[in-house]
Amino acid sequence: MENLRLAAEEVERQRILNARWAAEWAERERIRNERRVAEIAAWQQRVTHPRLTTDAAEQWRIKDEQLTFEEAKWQFYESKRLIAEEAKLQQLEERRITTELEWQVVKSEIFSADEDTQQQARAALHSWQVFIRRNTFSLPVLHQWQLPQHGFAVGGKASVTLTPEVASGLKESYLKAQEQLSRVATQPIAEPCAVIFATGFQQKKSEDADHSMGWDSPLALAGSVNLKRMGYSSRTRLPRQGEIDLPVRILMRDHDGRLDIYAVKTGVAHVFAKVQIGAAEFDKSKGAYTFITDSTPPRTLVFTPAKPPGAEISPVLSPPDSVPISPQHTGEIDIRPVVTPTISPLPQLEEGDFHDYIIWFPAGSGLEPVYVYFKSPRDEPGEVTGQGEWILGIWLAEAGKDQGAAIPAQIADKLRGREFSSFDRFREAFWREVANDPELSGQFIELNQRRMREKGYSPFTPSKEKVGGRDKFELHHVISIKDNGAIYDVDNLRVITPKRHIEIHSKNRGE
Repeated sequence: MENLRLAAEEVERQRILNARWAAEWAERERIRNERRVAEIAAWQQRVTHPRLTTDAAEQWRIKDEQLTFEEAKWQFYESKRLIAEEAKLQQLEERRITTELEWQVVKSEIFSADEDTQQQARAALHSWQVFIRRNTFSLPVLHQWQLPQHGFAVGGKASVTLTPEVASGLKESYLKAQEQLSRVATQPIAEPCAVIFATGFQQKKSEDADHSMGWDSPLALAGSVNLKRMGYSSRTRLPRQGEIDLPVRILMRDHDGRLDIYAVKTGVAHVFAKVQIGAAEFDKSKGAYTFITDSTPPRTLVFTPAKPPGAEISPVLSPPDSVPISPQHTGEIDIRPVVTPTISPLPQLEEGDFHDYIIWFPAGSGLEPVYVYFKSPRDEPGEVTGQGEWILGIWLAEAGKDQGAAIPAQIADKLRGREFSSFDRFREAFWREVANDPELSGQFIELNQRRMREKGYSPFTPSKEKVGGRDKFELHHVISIKDNGAIYDVDNLRVITPKRHIEIHSKNRGE
């Protein structure tokens, strides 16, 4: 019995020892494993931390370089813009000072001259005042909170008042025109694609009416519309100078008292998409933003906000001292939308026919950038000048080469000094004079002689010189109209074939 008891005690003691050893071994293994995990983690940290630190440092370095580059780029363009603005302001100030000095000279000459000379000077002064007035346009302002809309202004008078029905109709007709033009592929084709979306009719003067000077003369007209309506994305930042591309440009043309307003597709034929950008400057003395074009003649655009910045000034713009007071515009022209605008070709269209700008306003003005357009310079009246050249042999033999065939001297003699209301009227008179010249008309077939003599139409070209629907000889300005080339100077004109005309404008981007 004693032996059994001792054996049981030994077994129990061994069990306890084994349990203790197992617990100690498990604890040692736990500690060893934790230490191993910690050592591995420490080793991994020692290996990966420098790499992560290096990667992070490289990323920050690249980011710093990008920020530095962007900052330098912004500083460059900002400095360039400020220099350009300063130069523009200096140019305007010099022009203002020069004008004032010229006025002082004119006034002193008037007061110091005899009576006849004074009368002549006063007449010249009045003509100059009328000229300034005719080329000043008070366009409606377009605030950022307003819906896009079309606006018009008559030179020297005021903005054209549109009824809600007409304003809505213009919006709809222009949207239809844009939709139709968007379907036209942007590719080189023979003739420009255009849509007449509005027309204007000049009211006639009644016999017993008492109107101011200039009533019976053709009206100078300007149009405007929010830039976003022209298809320029509002998400795209507008540069402060240079040019931007627009999918559509607007053109106004006179047709015997009717004014047609076209939306023209860019990127086809030789209609280029780039439009010049200009900055309006705030004139504190007038409480208005102004912009002067770089064209000949220069046009002054006036935008009078409802609340000028920095002061409580009346929004009514008083004309400058050199401009005589004229009555407000009361309906000399009637603008009407086209109900069903359709695409049609626009023959003999040149880059110089466009006279348009994009005008932006300073930050904080609350005014939307606007697209502004004028009547084609070809629709401006002018007097014929130039001598022409004496022609030997076949006159139009050179019409398909270089700049084309010169204007014959005998035709220049017949036209020189004559005034025309538009270049279209000049063209008709030109071809009629050619038809009446035996030497020149004898070089054309009978069909072309009748066209020139009876209707003032240009003659047909040889088949190889035709392009699409352009199949008649055209008049080309050597120095383009958009570069202030003289419109009615016969020495700046050449007779040219459609094929060669397109080649010149395509090569020189309309210049």
